[in-house]
Amino acid sequence: MVKGFSDRSPAEIEQVHRWTKAGMTPNAIAELQGRDPGTVNKYIAPATGNQKVAKKIALTSECRARLVKINRSRSFARTRVEVKKTHLKKKQEQKEDIHALHKKRGRPPMTAADYKKCEQALKRLQIRAKGEEEVTAAMVLEEANVDYSEQCLRKHFKLHGKPFRKLREKPLLTPEDVEERKKFVRKHGRKTKKSWRRRPHAIIDNKRYQMFLNAKGRNYVARRTCRGAYRDGKDAVRSDLVKPKKTLKCAVSGKLIAAAVVKDKIRMWHVIEGRWTGKKAAQMYEGPLLKSLEKAYPTHAKMVRGKKRHRKWSVLEDNDPTGYKSSAGKDAKKKVGIDVFELPPRSPDLNVLDYSLWAEISRRLRKQERKFPCNKVESKSDFIKRLRKTAMGLPKSVVRKAVEDMQRRCKKIEEAKGGLFDE
Repeated sequence: MVKGFSDRSPAEIEQVHRWTKAGMTPNAIAELQGRDPGTVNKYIAPATGNQKVAKKIALTSECRARLVKINRSRSFARTRVEVKKTHLKKKQEQKEDIHALHKKRGRPPMTAADYKKCEQALKRLQIRAKGEEEVTAAMVLEEANVDYSEQCLRKHFKLHGKPFRKLREKPLLTPEDVEERKKFVRKHGRKTKKSWRRRPHAIIDNKRYQMFLNAKGRNYVARRTCRGAYRDGKDAVRSDLVKPKKTLKCAVSGKLIAAAVVKDKIRMWHVIEGRWTGKKAAQMYEGPLLKSLEKAYPTHAKMVRGKKRHRKWSVLEDNDPTGYKSSAGKDAKKKVGIDVFELPPRSPDLNVLDYSLWAEISRRLRKQERKFPCNKVESKSDFIKRLRKTAMGLPKSVVRKAVEDMQRRCKKIEEAKGGLFDE
């Protein structure tokens, strides 16, 4: 017995040698003997010289049957894989055929040249309409004289960042207003952030705050300030994903407030009782505003009172004809030494309170109200106190950032040639 052949019987080893000479592979021999293929190799002697296997032995009927069975199983497995591949290939071909058919049925895709025509047509139509008429996709296609569907045009507008959007509410500027804005920018457009914080000494504005004192009113104003939600078409009318109409207002009273930004803080918060008139404006100039200015700038106050080198207070205000521009208001400004830092007409985008701070105060009020219990009813005096505390408690960093934004806004107006700009 050859050394190392103890794991097989002599008959099995003889079979290995006979089948190897007959030309069978080690894997086939291992299958017939029910052994691991790796153990067969050590029983096969390496071929020497030009020795060739020429002799074939007759396999027993049992061996032949086992080989046939193995070949059939392998052939069946290969057939299954081939059938699956063929099926997938046919399915892919069918999809391509359907896609090609749809392509043939529809209109050809919009070319870049045709889209450019549509863009130019849209601009012409919008200039012609002057905002008085809605320009539709059908009108654009007719003006551009191209043959595409409205859906195709809307899709291309969306791809190029021009989807249909609601018009923004902005003041309508006259040619005279545009010229005034240009003059303002020419005069103050080179001011730095630091210069804007130093002058004007005060920025004033008025706003009427509605007093929502109960849960119903607070719910109304909170839902009105909600911009939108991530949702699908099915949730369009869910009760928690809709907001009340702007016209359906709660029956609430309001308070007119005159506020002033002085030295990076809201330092004047004056509640105006009754109607806003020239007399009320004069009282505001001579009383709370002057007091706030003198407290914030004591050195400058002495110069203004002593009339040294014609020193005056610089106050930025809008063109309110009822109060600020009234004869009583003008007399009061002259009396206390106020030099008006005038804004162009219809330019709330250049008043710090209008473009930033009023909205910030409202946001903070809504945040406070979310923590209120549902059954809480606030009195008018409590609401006014809370409003004053919130406004005058705005951090300096918030107010400073809003004031410094005037530099950027002047540049934007210059780029827009005196017109409106995207804030």
